[in-house]
Amino acid sequence: MLYLRKVFKFLIRRILLVSSILVIIGATSCKKEKQSYNLESIVGSWITVENDFIEIRDTLNRHRDSNTLGSRGKESGKFVYLLDDTLRFQSSYFSSVTNYENMYVESLDFKILSMSDSIMILDPVNENADSLFDQRSNIEFIKQEYAIDQSIELKKITFHSSKCFGNCPAYHLSIDSIGNTLLHKEMVYTKNGKEQTVDKLQIGYYKGRIEESLLSGLEQEVRSCNLDVLKFNGLDCCDGSVVTIIIEYNRGRKYLKSMVPPRIASKLIAYLYKICGEVKLNRVDEILEFEK
Repeated sequence: MLYLRKVFKFLIRRILLVSSILVIIGATSCKKEKQSYNLESIVGSWITVENDFIEIRDTLNRHRDSNTLGSRGKESGKFVYLLDDTLRFQSSYFSSVTNYENMYVESLDFKILSMSDSIMILDPVNENADSLFDQRSNIEFIKQEYAIDQSIELKKITFHSSKCFGNCPAYHLSIDSIGNTLLHKEMVYTKNGKEQTVDKLQIGYYKGRIEESLLSGLEQEVRSCNLDVLKFNGLDCCDGSVVTIIIEYNRGRKYLKSMVPPRIASKLIAYLYKICGEVKLNRVDEILEFEK
């Protein structure tokens, strides 16, 4: 009888031990591992249908303005970090409240819920991020080169860049739906060693038709900048070059003007500058008129 009791106790201990092990294994297998991402895979420009914007170009944080975070017209340069599955944008500043002696650090944290080559879904996880994005969650960002609205049909685009208190080229450009182009090079500079000098030989009026590849590239840039909801702040003061873009398309007309246009339009603006500087057109003696 004593022997049976010992055997019974032994079996009970074994059963309890095995049960504990199974519980631990079950809890471990059910626990979701924290996903880890590579910051290099997030490099690029990301936009949402509500005009939120993320641009990551400098993963080493050498220059604060190389990385941008913005929502609905509010944009600023940030340092960027990736902590497992959390994307952090950070800035630092000094305040007159402490006589500019203390440095303050502000972080905006977003949990990466999912990510592919073209789509990234973020969830704001701290107060600063919640405030900037109006308490929204599960925000879907699309990489800008994939966010193409093929339903947009470009009818005409007019581009102006003004002079500035520096070496800013001044162009006036008009292109219609089939590539007919008018161009006025009002001010052009050429690099001469370390200096830039006015290139008087290029200044003048030009007319012709741009190549199909250039026109196609322009249409793609117009289609990937959230055109329907795109806005410029109208700022035209100070010493910088003011950019004006007038776009006529199948859903209406956009008049956009600012000295500091939103980053979401930076690729379109760069492409227009490229056309002005590189396109081969015929020089004309007549004075060409442009919509303003």
